[in-house]
Amino acid sequence: MIIKPINFSKLISSLILFISFSFNHYAQEVVITSDATSSDEGSSFVMTATLDAAIASGKALSVGVSNFRPHDWNLLQSAMETPLVTNQIEMSVLENSSFTNGDLAFLQERGIPPMAWSPLAGGLLFSDENPALLSLLTEIGNGDAASSSVAWLLAHPARIMPILGTNSLSRIKALSRSCSLPMDRETWFEIYTTAQGHEVA
Repeated sequence: MIIKPINFSKLISSLILFISFSFNHYAQEVVITSDATSSDEGSSFVMTATLDAAIASGKALSVGVSNFRPHDWNLLQSAMETPLVTNQIEMSVLENSSFTNGDLAFLQERGIPPMAWSPLAGGLLFSDENPALLSLLTEIGNGDAASSSVAWLLAHPARIMPILGTNSLSRIKALSRSCSLPMDRETWFEIYTTAQGHEVA
């Protein structure tokens, strides 16, 4: 069964980095990192009130978090009036711990699309440390390992949105191939198994 890739316009929307307050003090999204939360009840109250106020005033359209575990998410969300819209997690073919530690399942269960930072593993995918994986990704991507790596994330049913750290239009255009790259389940698990270095039960 072929998993249908998302279209190019959706990829472009996922490429847009989180925007903090711009020069006119408006933002599309505000992202809170996990180390910004505090065990101090007063600090947490001030932060959640500030986030809700930013949305209510129109200074932000929505609020997301970065590197939150499920318990962090639940704690922050329990004190907010507005819903959190995403969690930005490090995800790539190599950094795939969120696939098994409950982080991705938590978001998928709630229908919340996660954002993946460092989807190319900071370049480690292309190093000499992973020759078998690089060879497989290059073959699947018809010579383009980067596109097959992004296609692997897009094929997951959690609706992962990769955040590509580039402002180069030519680079973005090249990576858009990932939207049309076929990725069936067998191929997906072949990549996953190769990345793990052992058979996956």
